[in-house]
Amino acid sequence: MKLKKITKNRKYFKREIESQIQELSNRMSVSHPHEGSLEPKLYFMTVTFTESALITCPKKRLEYVRNTHEKFFMRLMGKAVKRYKKPKNRYRQPVSIDFYDFPGTKKGLGNTLKLPHTHSVLLIHPETIERFEEARSRDFDVHQDAELRSKIQSVDFQEIDTRDDLRNVVDYSSKFFRSPAPPYNDEHLHSLLYTCLGGEQASGEKFEQV
Repeated sequence: MKLKKITKNRKYFKREIESQIQELSNRMSVSHPHEGSLEPKLYFMTVTFTESALITCPKKRLEYVRNTHEKFFMRLMGKAVKRYKKPKNRYRQPVSIDFYDFPGTKKGLGNTLKLPHTHSVLLIHPETIERFEEARSRDFDVHQDAELRSKIQSVDFQEIDTRDDLRNVVDYSSKFFRSPAPPYNDEHLHSLLYTCLGGEQASGEKFEQV
């Protein structure tokens, strides 16, 4: 799907993202003999990062945050799914749909001189919710990782309970992605403002540049 096309129309964009999330949710749902159909649990996750005055190039600043975010996600996945790399466990891996945002975009004044932060829709497989929640109560033991401890400023989770909640989260999370300020309106940099992380469940369609 063409990136410029999908971001041009706000309603169309949200509908496409919601459709992608619903497809992922359907794939991750399981049937239980006593409890019926179990669906993944959805969270709105926001990660902020510690500023670094040493990185001035916009592309390198974005890559710095992306790399840190992806490392954090891998840690989250390892805490949620034991032996998550084994083929038999991949279907239980969490999936994260991420948008990169900048301070101030809520007021239409995105400060691209600051490091971006991430807003994500996180899907947790129903068989791993208890393990995920237990790890979340310990902040995924981030304090044990010196690099993540120094680079991550905060991580916040809010449960997404209804379709309206999801619609509002997608709208809020993607505000900079839909209307990127220079230099992130460059085609290549724009494409880096969205990622879909996870195992086999995240193999769906991604947005393409024109």
